Amino acid sequence: MMCPQLTVSGWLDKWDDHHSWNHGSLADHSRAFNPEAFLSSKENITMGICVSKPSVRHDYNEDYGRNYGADTAQASSNTSSSDSEWEQSPPHSPRQPVAADIPDRAKDKISALRESYYRSQMSSNPNLLDYAKNILDNIEYRQSNIDTLQLDAQNLGSLAAAYNTSFSQLNLHCFDSRIAFLDHLQSHNEPGAWRGVFRLNPPTLHHVAVDVRNHSNGQKTLIVLEPITAYKDDVYPPAYLPGYPQLREEVNTRFRGNAKMSVIETDAQRSWHDCVIFSLNFALCAYQKDSAFDSLHEKLAESGYCFPGNEDSRSRLARGIELIDGKQVLPAVFYKHAHSRGTVTAVANAQPHIANDNVSTNRSSSRETLNERAEAFRVHREGGDPENYSMSIESSRARKIRKALESQ
Repeated sequence: MMCPQLTVSGWLDKWDDHHSWNHGSLADHSRAFNPEAFLSSKENITMGICVSKPSVRHDYNEDYGRNYGADTAQASSNTSSSDSEWEQSPPHSPRQPVAADIPDRAKDKISALRESYYRSQMSSNPNLLDYAKNILDNIEYRQSNIDTLQLDAQNLGSLAAAYNTSFSQLNLHCFDSRIAFLDHLQSHNEPGAWRGVFRLNPPTLHHVAVDVRNHSNGQKTLIVLEPITAYKDDVYPPAYLPGYPQLREEVNTRFRGNAKMSVIETDAQRSWHDCVIFSLNFALCAYQKDSAFDSLHEKLAESGYCFPGNEDSRSRLARGIELIDGKQVLPAVFYKHAHSRGTVTAVANAQPHIANDNVSTNRSSSRETLNERAEAFRVHREGGDPENYSMSIESSRARKIRKALESQ
């Protein structure tokens, strides 16, 4: 389904979330990806299966390449065998368990999904059943893979529908393209708030969340929530993920100043294939913390920036887009599923006042801080040494599939 390409402008295909795997994850540390070494290698720069090889001097705004990982690689059924192997090969053998001791909390989520799966055999959506079976078959053997990502995208509407049913004011919409999102934005003008998850740059599979306000004066503001990092300025040439420059241009062209946009870079995802579930979680969190977003939207509508101060370290301007450091501004609940312990630590350092905030979103669950959540879902490998990797997002996926099955 995907067509990876490794060019100078597309090196982040390989980089993705590997840039933090030195801190520890389910990945094989002996194979940790080094972006500096990659960029210095002429072989890696020119390697790829696609015919075109963009010049190293072309504008990164025009073609950032792919996303940091496979969740932004092209969706295509016409991949070569080597293409398929590169895409679908996980860090570990498919039948080799990567975790000798899955965290108890994760086991509970998996067991609950398994029970729901068997109860739903005769009555539920067959696509959801296939989705659930894939997760149950693979959860003990590896992180999410390309099949998981495709199933996430295919079933996103069903997952969102279950939450819209539970929360009447959520107003969550899913779109298969950036253009479909913009069409909806342009045609729906009633004042109020809504959220979306959309595919940023088809045919790549990367998804992002967006929180939208239609203001009473006819103005619109949108805050995009990026699961990884939207812009890299510590590489040459600096670059946006493909889709962001186009989104900025299309917003400007369609709305002629009546719509303003900012992007929050969360840096929560450090895997290859989890952008859909992270984005869905961000949309739900934006609804839960709507008062915090109301304030950001008000400033964005007034000044064109969520953080208008020139010296404000919480945001920066890159080629016409305000980029906000999510670790400095987002409530703790946005990082409850963060893969890397380093990310959780960075959030705590940037916002020490939220260290004791409750990140539990289940009314029947006990209170839990961000640090406690990270510890509860921390993966242990054989030998008992803890990995600096949280399995929380896999558990979140299982919970959301179960909710969708039970809402059928």
